[in-house]
Amino acid sequence: MAKAQKGGIYLIRVLIVDDEYIVRLGISSILDWETHGFVVCGTATDGQDALTKIPVLKPDIILADILMQPMNGLELLSECSQKYSQIKFIMLSNSTDFHYVKKAMQLGACDYIFKLEINKDDLLRTLKSVPLSSRPTPIKDVLYQKHDLLMALLTGETSSSAHTSSLLQQLAIDQFDGKYQLLLMQFFPVSSVEDGLYSLCHAAQAIIEQFTAAIPKSLCLWWKELLFVVLVKDTYATAIDEPFCQKIYAHTKRYINCQVVCVLSNYAFEISQLPDVLHSVNETIMQFFYSPSVIFYTKPLVFKNHYSHKQLLSDSQKMLSLLQSTKPDWFSAIKTIFSNIAANYYLPDIYKSYIRNLLEHISSFFISQCHFQVPQQVCEDIDHNKIIIAQTAAEVEEYALYYLSLLKKRTQSLEYSPEIYSAQKYIKENLHKKITLSEIAQYVNVSESYFSHLFKKETKINFIDYVNNCKIKAAQEMLLHSSMKVSEIAASLGFENPNYFNILFKRLTGNTPGNYRDNSASTEDIQFL
Repeated sequence: MAKAQKGGIYLIRVLIVDDEYIVRLGISSILDWETHGFVVCGTATDGQDALTKIPVLKPDIILADILMQPMNGLELLSECSQKYSQIKFIMLSNSTDFHYVKKAMQLGACDYIFKLEINKDDLLRTLKSVPLSSRPTPIKDVLYQKHDLLMALLTGETSSSAHTSSLLQQLAIDQFDGKYQLLLMQFFPVSSVEDGLYSLCHAAQAIIEQFTAAIPKSLCLWWKELLFVVLVKDTYATAIDEPFCQKIYAHTKRYINCQVVCVLSNYAFEISQLPDVLHSVNETIMQFFYSPSVIFYTKPLVFKNHYSHKQLLSDSQKMLSLLQSTKPDWFSAIKTIFSNIAANYYLPDIYKSYIRNLLEHISSFFISQCHFQVPQQVCEDIDHNKIIIAQTAAEVEEYALYYLSLLKKRTQSLEYSPEIYSAQKYIKENLHKKITLSEIAQYVNVSESYFSHLFKKETKINFIDYVNNCKIKAAQEMLLHSSMKVSEIAASLGFENPNYFNILFKRLTGNTPGNYRDNSASTEDIQFL
């Protein structure tokens, strides 16, 4: 199948024609079009609207609703069969339109899809079955022309005044007279969209174009991912206000489950001012990170691009004191610290870095100073990704509070003293050798008698029995999951006498090692206390 070119790749251009906005939006966003070799080059509200756009958009395939007003899909198909015979048609119909579907097929339609039953697999299968007889025009020449031209203006990539005049003319701006403003719209998905980002971007663009269509000479640019720029002449900028943005917000929440933030720039009096205006308004949109309840911003904030390590250390010490205290208001006190951090208005990435380093500092303390009272993995399992992808400071704070609460809970529920936790950890890491009471007492830096008494008091089992339980438990795993001989297992666990190992194994499990392996399970697993 022929494809239209984008960066050396040919994409098939698809025009969607339907009088229902929700249908146009739904079909536009149902596929990751480019991944499959297609691109939605535009939408139209009826057959007459489509006829005005076809010469510009030059679609290869048209998805057209059969029943539309004032010009329906059959009339559009008939008209195109005479003027644009190379365009292939797929009809959109309801289940009750079969008479019209039959007529459409007689007029030359390639296939049809029931609108109420449409899904991405059927749509993709139908699109790929369309036979294209000619090589489509490169997409760069049609669909992305305005994008590239407007990008050149906004980034200052114009080589001369003559080049600028040419760009303005191609963008249907006769001259840069008066004043212009930029409207930035940033979309924030409510849920993860890793696999459908392109489709979501296209749906967002469709919503913007739906609302800006009534603003003369406004130009929409897909800037990057879910950030869009609209160039508006001052004569019509009054149409952009908070109610206008609220309508866009309502549509995005309803149809694509996104939040949207809008920022209106200061005026640009000359074309050369556009890049500076864009930079300023792009920073303003970051206010959403701290004030997500506001959707329309007109006054910029000044963000800090660095933080004091001295302040970071101070905040971490305050939080550590609260985590180790018995104060009932420790949680609200920590929330206050987070509020004070957010009040500094760091750049979002700087704020995330601050919180990430704060949590790591606190975790390091528990690992190094608490003698492993808190399992190390609990401290090390900071989910950096949750912090990185957070869209607001509140989301970062919510995760940080969750993590600190978990840390606090683990410290409050500790069963044993630091010496016993350290001893247990040492035993489990040294099962391969003979472990003595003297060795462990020296390791935790207490006397043998004190350690023996403390171990029995807290674990309810004497030291040697605990060590033997650990070794036999490890032996069970080896018998079930390795081909080692019994004598080899005994040696690997520090037993100098294999017979003693066999006797101990049977006493604790009720089976000899050989019978245990044959039966594939113990009759009674030992319990760790």
